[in-house]
Amino acid sequence: MTDPKILTGKKIEVFLSKLAELVEALPTQETKNKTNQELNTLINFLLEFQERMKNVPTIEETREISSNVERLITLVKIADSDPFLSRTLGLQSQKIGGQPKRQFLTQAERSKAKELAEQIKGLSPEELNKKLEDTNKYKVILLKQIANELGIKVESKASRPSIIEKISTKISNVRGYEYLRNRKSEEL
Repeated sequence: MTDPKILTGKKIEVFLSKLAELVEALPTQETKNKTNQELNTLINFLLEFQERMKNVPTIEETREISSNVERLITLVKIADSDPFLSRTLGLQSQKIGGQPKRQFLTQAERSKAKELAEQIKGLSPEELNKKLEDTNKYKVILLKQIANELGIKVESKASRPSIIEKISTKISNVRGYEYLRNRKSEEL
């Protein structure tokens, strides 16, 4: 058995090779300078961030602002219902009367929507989009009725593009189903 405390030539050689590897792993002056510069940039960023955080208000500091805003909202609601107070505060009063937005179609418009629903079934998606994007000819209410004729449910606040997309998707799906049905019947 060898005594671990006794240095042998092999142990010294291993030690010196490890020491040489360690020396080779040391950074160059350029790397040290670059690392130092990056650390300084990071430290400056953190110091700036710390200064900015000092200026951010806390919830405790803004409670009074929140209560004042709530009082102003209440005042505006009261003023909105009282024309004299509304004019005094310089608010525009709601126009009473006026023409309400029309939310229904006439029978003729419904018939037109039904007819259009049949006509557009033969169009390609590109032709369909091009045709229905004409805002003067196809109002949103008419698009909703066309969708309804095709069996599509549309939300009351749906946008023109979303209605057109739903119509296009429905027609494409119907065509796909018909194609598959015809193909299966031909195979039998």
